Amino acid sequence: MKNIVKFRPKARIMHTLGSEIIKDSFAAIIELVKNSYDADAEYVIIKFSKLNNIKDAQIVIADDGHGMTYDTVANVWMIPGTLDKIERKQSPKGRPFLGAKGIGRLAAGRIGSLVTLETTDQNKVTTILTVNWKDFLANTYLDKLEFEIEVQNMHKEPGTEIIVNNISAEWFSEFTIQSLIKELRKLLSPVSTKKEKFGIFIDMEDSGIDNLSKFHGNIEPFPVLEYYDYRLWGKVKVDGSVELKFQNGILKSLPAEIIIDEINPHELGIYFSNKNLSFGEINVDIRVFDRDPDSIDELIKRSKLRDENEKFLGKREAKKLLDELSGVSLFREGFRIRPYGDSGYDWLELDRDRVQNPAMRIGSDQIAGYIQIGNEKETGLIEKSSREGFFENQSYFDLVKVVKRCISYLEEKRFDFRKRTGRGRAARDIDNILNDFLSIDKLKNNITKKLNEGNTSKNIISEVDQIINKEFIQKTQDYEKIQETLSLYEGQVTLGKIVGVLMHEGRKPIKYIDEQAPRISKWINYLLKQKILAPEDAIFSKEEILVRLEGLKNEAGLLIALFSKVDPLAVKKRRITSNISIKELFDRTKILFESELKKYGITTKFNFKNNFFVSGAESDIYIILTNLFDNSIFWLSLSKKRERMISVDLFYDDENLTIDFIDNGPGIKDEFIESIFEPGFSTKPRGTGLGLSIAGEAASRNNGSIKLMNYKNGTYFRISLPKGKDV
Repeated sequence: MKNIVKFRPKARIMHTLGSEIIKDSFAAIIELVKNSYDADAEYVIIKFSKLNNIKDAQIVIADDGHGMTYDTVANVWMIPGTLDKIERKQSPKGRPFLGAKGIGRLAAGRIGSLVTLETTDQNKVTTILTVNWKDFLANTYLDKLEFEIEVQNMHKEPGTEIIVNNISAEWFSEFTIQSLIKELRKLLSPVSTKKEKFGIFIDMEDSGIDNLSKFHGNIEPFPVLEYYDYRLWGKVKVDGSVELKFQNGILKSLPAEIIIDEINPHELGIYFSNKNLSFGEINVDIRVFDRDPDSIDELIKRSKLRDENEKFLGKREAKKLLDELSGVSLFREGFRIRPYGDSGYDWLELDRDRVQNPAMRIGSDQIAGYIQIGNEKETGLIEKSSREGFFENQSYFDLVKVVKRCISYLEEKRFDFRKRTGRGRAARDIDNILNDFLSIDKLKNNITKKLNEGNTSKNIISEVDQIINKEFIQKTQDYEKIQETLSLYEGQVTLGKIVGVLMHEGRKPIKYIDEQAPRISKWINYLLKQKILAPEDAIFSKEEILVRLEGLKNEAGLLIALFSKVDPLAVKKRRITSNISIKELFDRTKILFESELKKYGITTKFNFKNNFFVSGAESDIYIILTNLFDNSIFWLSLSKKRERMISVDLFYDDENLTIDFIDNGPGIKDEFIESIFEPGFSTKPRGTGLGLSIAGEAASRNNGSIKLMNYKNGTYFRISLPKGKDV
């Protein structure tokens, strides 16, 4: 026998659909803001009241939209999952709806437990409904709960207010309010071409907390930095045709390059529906910022970035600003779809790709991207009920591949420019060459393209891909061995440069030992032969023997100390030291060159009293210091100045130790600044051109950098190395 049964949800299903699905309270407020937009509002105000009193605290989300009638509240608003917006498709004023699932209103329960809806329609009739979300926790069926609805003629202007009481504890935190402001700023597209009049305001006048008044006012989107290093913008049309422009922001005098291309579905492995992209047309605006120290300095100079108090930003603040703006965001109707563009949400896997080819690829913290997409019906990009991104269907995967293809246009232009101009760390050219040599991206794409053209089965293509990846893993291991070998060779080259110093310093103790050892041996033999101590009129005495032995001991000690100074350069394997005293290394380096410093009358001035520590390989840091001293001593020896000086300043900057190494020698001509770290380049007579190149390699190998600063009174190098732990 067959019976008929029906689903009969418990009341708590409303909590599941609202508070438990929505990720956080920010998402809840954003949903209500979007509802205001759908209601043709010109503004929405988020008002915080009496936050200094937990019992009376209140949050109100109010707009000046068209409001709702009693019938709409009773038969649409009260029905979760209604098809109302799907059937209407757009607002009375023609705005495409941002929400159409019919559960956005349930988000209010995430903000607080007592929610009052007060809405006024076009006839100035006000409908009031209060919902206590705690009622939904009762062990009863949903259809058993009843709510009173009231209609009044209050002669108010049309609009809707969501009044939330018994608000969540998190709203009493200044940090939460500040985070909400950031979320609302990121919600709005800074590059939208839509001319809809819609403003978001925060009202803190009645918050009860004076410190929160600074958050009062209009919400503006985060600024778009016009002083980018590189920019790519334009559109990918629905038929797959690409029309983009590339602008080099470093050399803005150059005209924008036009990029015309066609998306090849076989090459990218995407789906074309009726010869159209599955996700429709997109608008692209991507700005890239190089994050190496030189580029940050240049960005600050070009942009003259200022903070809220009109003070110029320093390097730390500039990095923080770039961190806030970084990420690739997706926008629909001028509003961001979370979590695309959130900090740390690398939905395009840019960081993973960058690890495989750091010279070519761009990381997620280097890019500020804005991608405009069409509505849900046009694109097939469907938002999850939790408002945490799109369902990962064919349209989504195709979108990811096409956006990454657009980014690759920019990466290719950027790489070519940096390679030609030697930007970044010029001393890392060898790394770039090896990275290019090992890169398999183009190889894989070409092979896949040919196999697809030959109608090869997907299983065979997959097997070929696995074989290439396996070979790449083996080559990567070989690459690491090459890097290890190169670092050892660099140590040997630097060791060879200071052999002359070693020989000069070692001559005196070696000569002393050479002269005294036979003499002492002769004396000892005489004593042994006579079996007596030397008489008073003998040419030697016991005391003299002891003095000579003490002298041998001292001179041997000098040799031991001298060899210990160059020992870090002669290791057969790089030793990583977690904490290195930079002061101790400077003292040892100074002693190593002591005779040459004295010979040419060069004074060293270490402008630091406290000790500083770096983290890295001791041999690498020693390589840097010895090459800088050697370079300065050579040029100072040719200087005609009376006072010849090497000056060193140390200071901590964020997580790095900065070393300013300055001499007052003849300096380096501006025309050589870009080339000074290139292997083989030297202005010294018979110079090898390896010293500064090796120093640069040693710095970069330890996650640091070395650069030549503009300085008219000599030569000024700035070294940045990872900060160690103070002892």
